[in-house]
Amino acid sequence: MNKYGMIFIVVISLLNLSCDEEFAPKLPFEEKYFVYTSLKGDSTKQIIVVAKSYDVSGFNPQNNTTSPEIAGCFVEVTRAGVKYIFRDTLIDRPDTSRYGKKMPAYVSTELIPRENEILDLNVALPNGKVLTAKTAVPPQVFIEKSVFAIGYDRVTSLSQRYALQWRTQAIYLYVPKLEIFYTRDDMPGIFRIEVPTDYLTINKKQQIVYPQPNSNSWISFDYRAIDSTMAKISEGYDYKAMFRILRAEVRLLIYDTNLAKYYSSVNGYLDAYSVRLDENVFTNVNGGLGVFGTYMMTKESLLFDLDYVDSFGYRVR
Repeated sequence: MNKYGMIFIVVISLLNLSCDEEFAPKLPFEEKYFVYTSLKGDSTKQIIVVAKSYDVSGFNPQNNTTSPEIAGCFVEVTRAGVKYIFRDTLIDRPDTSRYGKKMPAYVSTELIPRENEILDLNVALPNGKVLTAKTAVPPQVFIEKSVFAIGYDRVTSLSQRYALQWRTQAIYLYVPKLEIFYTRDDMPGIFRIEVPTDYLTINKKQQIVYPQPNSNSWISFDYRAIDSTMAKISEGYDYKAMFRILRAEVRLLIYDTNLAKYYSSVNGYLDAYSVRLDENVFTNVNGGLGVFGTYMMTKESLLFDLDYVDSFGYRVR
């Protein structure tokens, strides 16, 4: 997902809601209301979207031309007795292929979720209907680094992989990402490149595999993938010493139990524009559908073995 752009796991990509065109015969339409958000533990800007299902003549949801998002709602989140009122506004639409460039949404720049807190959502629609939800903010996990710097055990490791793990007490959805930071003498600034977990050969074609959302409390990277990423930094340049490796950084998003269950219930069988109202899609929204969730982010810097970096002709720090 570029993986982090998800950013919230299909949540925003599922905002355009309709009945699935596979219904035959077409069921009587019942308007339903949806709330979608993934409040961010690493940001002061929080966005909540309220939407409604819609009907179309025939069976093709693409025929709808009216934006499903709802403006004019009263939206607030309560934390430890303090109420945060979200502002009714317009934001850029992630997908502009339908409905136009802007979409109604509710924004706060005051609320920053803190680990293990309970948050309560209250949404009052213009028609008087009320939607509520509750979530527990996931913890900030500690990433247990390998005792070796990256590359030190390149030859001696039996698995030929560099592994990281973390410990939690509940079921969460994890989205890890490993990047290498470096500089180059011919350009100012710091550059970064993402490291895949594997390079696989399928039907004689190379396939690059990046970390995917999952519930595993660990991640490992094939050293061949790390090697290939390191080599790619100077691809096309003969003078390798112009590149200086600063560090690697692992970034881990921890999505709460609600988002983990929601992702599991919808992943793999929906397109970006429809929600099957006959399927058991997870929701924690009372009075409607959707998901009210949060995530936290943990970052950890990792060092490279000096000899490993030198083997590519690069400088270190």
